[in-house]
Amino acid sequence: MNIVSLFSGCGGMDLGFEGDFEFDGRYYDPHPFQIVWANDNDKYACETHAANFSCSIHNSDIANIECDPIRLYPRSNIAVLIGGFPCQDFSVSGKRGGLNTKRGNLYRHFAKALYTIRPLVFVAENVPGLISITNGTALEQIISEFAGCGYDTSYQILNAADYGVPQLRRRLFFIGTMSGQPKFRFPIPTIPEDSWRTSGETLSDLVDRAEDQAIKHVWSKASRNRGQGNKPIVKNRPSPTIRAEHHGNIEYHWTNKRRLSVREVARLQSFPDTFRFPCSMSESYRQVGNAVPPVVAWHLAKEIVKWMKT
Repeated sequence: MNIVSLFSGCGGMDLGFEGDFEFDGRYYDPHPFQIVWANDNDKYACETHAANFSCSIHNSDIANIECDPIRLYPRSNIAVLIGGFPCQDFSVSGKRGGLNTKRGNLYRHFAKALYTIRPLVFVAENVPGLISITNGTALEQIISEFAGCGYDTSYQILNAADYGVPQLRRRLFFIGTMSGQPKFRFPIPTIPEDSWRTSGETLSDLVDRAEDQAIKHVWSKASRNRGQGNKPIVKNRPSPTIRAEHHGNIEYHWTNKRRLSVREVARLQSFPDTFRFPCSMSESYRQVGNAVPPVVAWHLAKEIVKWMKT
C-alpha cells in the first residue's frame, strides 16, 4: 500500500510506517506500506531522506507542489497520507503565533493534499500546545477543515516513552479516516512507566567511545551557559525531549564530560544505527530533533493495518 509523505524531514515517520528495522535489541517487522512520494523544503533533510529511502523526495515549498502526487499516482493507489506540519507556532516554548502566521497555516496545504489524494487514512503530528492555543479554536478549525475534506478525525497525545523509546516526548497525533468508516483506536502503551527504557540502557556502549564520524558519534563543543541543554541527562531515566532548535546546546551526557553526540540523540529518538546522517553535525542534530520517533510511528502504523482489516 502506497504512502505519500509531506513535511517528511529526515524520515522518522516514514521509517516507522515502512518498518523493517532494529532498535535497542528489538526487530520491528515490515508493514505493508511503501513511501512512494515525499516532500520537504529543507534541502539537508532531503539529503538525509534520500540516503535512507528508495523513493524520490522533492525539495520544494509545499505551496508549490500543487498536485504532483496525483500526476504520478491515481487516487486509488494512495492508501495513507502522513506528515508533521511545522509546530513552532503552536509550541508553548515558541512565540505561539498559531494560525496567524504563514508557518502556522501550512496545515492547509496538508488538507489540500488530503482533499486531492483521498487516501483511506491520514496521520498528522504536532505539539500538544496546539490543543490549548487560542482557547482551542485553532484545534477546532483544523479538525473542521479535515472534516470538509471528508474525514472523521481523532486526536490523542502520545508519550514516546510509553512505546519503548528512551525519551520523554509528548506529541499530538491526528488520525483521520474517511467519513462513515469504523472508528480508529490509538495504540495502547506497551511499556509501563516503571519499566520505561532509560538513557543509560540505550547508550551504554557509547559512553567511553571516541568520536567516530563514520557512525556520526560526534558532539557539539558549545560551552556551557544558562540556557536550555546545559544540564546532564539522567542515566536511569528516559532522556528529556530532544529539541531541534538548540544552537549547539544539546543536552550533556550523564557523565557531565561532554554533550550528547548525534548518534546518541538519534538512538534516544529510536533511530536504528543503520540510519545515516550525511549532513553536518548541526543539521543532523536539528533533523533528529524535528523527527517523529520511528518506533512511535511503527506502533501507529500497526494499528492502522488492524483498522484496515476491520
